[in-house]
Amino acid sequence: MKASIVFAGQGAQTPGMGKELYEAYPTAQAVFAEATDVYRRVTGCDTTLEKICFEYEKDELDKTANSQPAIFTLSMAGLAVVREKFPQLEIASAAGFSLGECSALCAAGVLDFASTMELILLRGDAMGKACAATDGMMCAVIGVDASVCEAVCAELANGGVLLPVNYNCPGQTVIAGERALVEQAAAKLKEQGAMKVVPLAVQGAFHTPLMNTGRDSFVPAIEKFNYAAPSLKLYTDVTGAPIDTVTPAHLGAQMTSPVRWQTIIENMLADGTELFIEFGPGRVLSGLIKRISRTAKIVNIESPEGIEKLASML
Repeated sequence: MKASIVFAGQGAQTPGMGKELYEAYPTAQAVFAEATDVYRRVTGCDTTLEKICFEYEKDELDKTANSQPAIFTLSMAGLAVVREKFPQLEIASAAGFSLGECSALCAAGVLDFASTMELILLRGDAMGKACAATDGMMCAVIGVDASVCEAVCAELANGGVLLPVNYNCPGQTVIAGERALVEQAAAKLKEQGAMKVVPLAVQGAFHTPLMNTGRDSFVPAIEKFNYAAPSLKLYTDVTGAPIDTVTPAHLGAQMTSPVRWQTIIENMLADGTELFIEFGPGRVLSGLIKRISRTAKIVNIESPEGIEKLASML
């Protein structure tokens, strides 16, 4: 069975996430320990990733500087357990949703764990500062075609920042931009048939030009890392297609460009993927994949239950 791995993005975080996985597997505990070492070295803070994931309340966990390293740590802990428990598993390709693309880079050997964690901390800091300097928001629009979102955003932008930024699955698109414009677009999209327009639990308008200042500080800061060629077929959010070389400029563009998630999954399916293994908190990506393909097999790895389910599928 041809398997691909996919990694959750920001917004999937929930208080207490991954605690059962952590308690069940020493391999997961080792990943958390390494993550804490890097976190303390880079940030100068004395907290642990265990505390962030297991003890932080929602408001604190939702902050970009906390949610991004937390989701990455849990994702890589799950991957480490899967690789330990199922050495026979052949992984054909990898992708990640927004922040999750950084997790995919690590899984594909582009960067080692410590470098990826440092990169994510730099990314979160840059994005957090860009959010603080702007008044942006994101909303998931459910029940209308992406083309309707594009038309409404184009009509209302009027020189401001307002655009579709996550092409998630048929009938679900995320729009983002300046708060007032997003609120106008949300009202108009409801008038045009959207079943729901749901604000996302993020601090600003990711994947829009409102992140440009963050990109401009982030790209020079990550030039120090050594980027290897991917050991897996690695799909990028920017185009939805595989990428052979990862550069700081690409990662900067990934921060400010729309996420082509539906295109990624359609391309993985066309390439023969039968099983998708989702890493990270919740089942957001699993839900999107089900809406793109009714036949794909999907499992989420956040707890021992997920490990057991994967064992039954292999």
